[in-house]
Amino acid sequence: MPSIRKFKNADLSTHPFCWDCISKYIEVKVESVIGNIGCPGLDCKHPLDPLSCRPVISKLLFDRWSDLLYAWFGFATNVVAGSI
Repeated sequence: MPSIRKFKNADLSTHPFCWDCISKYIEVKVESVIGNIGCPGLDCKHPLDPLSCRPVISKLLFDRWSDLLYAWFGFATNVVAGSI
């Protein structure tokens, strides 16, 4: 696969996944209400960086994913701050 078509997850990881596959993977996770999406690379422990994924997913999918992350981050912040 040409290197230009390899998915690059910020400066965390580069895997030979086609962009359509990454897009579908994110779509399935978001439909399952999973916002903190891990890299699909075998034995890769990095989360996917939404800004790295933005060019390969639709605006609607990016917005839905962002909403999930915002809700999760807001909840996590409240737990850490002790307000929940």
